Amino acid sequence: MKKIVIGMSGSTGVILGVRALQLLRTVPDVETHLVLSRSAALNLRLESDHTAQDVRALADVAHNFSDIGASIASGSFRADAMLVVPCSMKTLSGIVHSYADNLLIRAADVMLKERRTLVLAVRETPFHLGHLRLLTQAAELGAVVFPPVPAFYHRPTTLDEVIDQSVGRMLDQVGVVLPTVPRWQGTAAAASARHGAGSADDATSRAPYERTRPEALPPGTNTAHTTPHTPAHTPAHTTAHATAPTAAPARARTVSPRSSEERNIG
Repeated sequence: MKKIVIGMSGSTGVILGVRALQLLRTVPDVETHLVLSRSAALNLRLESDHTAQDVRALADVAHNFSDIGASIASGSFRADAMLVVPCSMKTLSGIVHSYADNLLIRAADVMLKERRTLVLAVRETPFHLGHLRLLTQAAELGAVVFPPVPAFYHRPTTLDEVIDQSVGRMLDQVGVVLPTVPRWQGTAAAASARHGAGSADDATSRAPYERTRPEALPPGTNTAHTTPHTPAHTPAHTTAHATAPTAAPARARTVSPRSSEERNIG
C-alpha cells in the first residue's frame, strides 16, 4: 500500500489540500497521513465551509501538528511521498533551512534526507528575490516545486474543473495517476474537439476538451466575467470551497491526540 503524507500550511488555497484528500480516498491502495497546521485550520474557516475536523476525517491517519515524535517524523517509516498543499513561504523557508520546529516541516525534511518525493505547492505571488532564492534552494535539495498554476487547454467551465486538473497533476508527481484528469493529446486533437471534426474513433480522446461553446451575446458585451448558461441568480463559478467533502466509503483512520491549543481552532 502506498503511503502519502499531506501537509497543509497557512497559505491561501486550502481547498487544494482538501481536494487532494478527497481524490485520494477514491484510490483503494493509498493510505493518507495528514498534518494540518494551526494557520491552515484558520484558513479553512476563512475560505470554506469545511472545519478542521471535517478535513481530518478525510485522512486515514491525522497527526498532531506539534507531535514531533509521530511516525512520519522518522525516516524508518516508509512513507512513499509527501505533498505540501498549500505551501506557505514560512513553511518553504523552514523546509529549506531544516528548521523542523513542527511535524509538517520535520516530515518534509525526512522526505528530502531519505531521497523520497516531496512536492511543494507554493502559493504566493508575486515573488521577491528572497522567495525565488528559497524556491531555487528547494529544487536543489530535491523537492518538486509545483505552484498551483491553472491550465486552460482543457477549456474548463467551472472552478471545480480548474481545481481538479491542478490537483490531479500534483498527484501525478507522487505516483497516483487518476483517469479523470484531462490530458493534452496534441494540437490536432484539440482543434478537432473545438471544431467538432474527427471520427467516432477518437471521441474518447477528445472528451476532456469538449465543452459547451458560449451562446451569441449582444455586441459590446464584456465576456471576461460572463459564464455561459449560468442563471442570473446563481454565482458564475462553482464554489468548490463551500461544498461539503465528497461522500466516500468509510475507512478506518487514526487521529493522534491534539493539544488544547489545537482543539480551540477549527
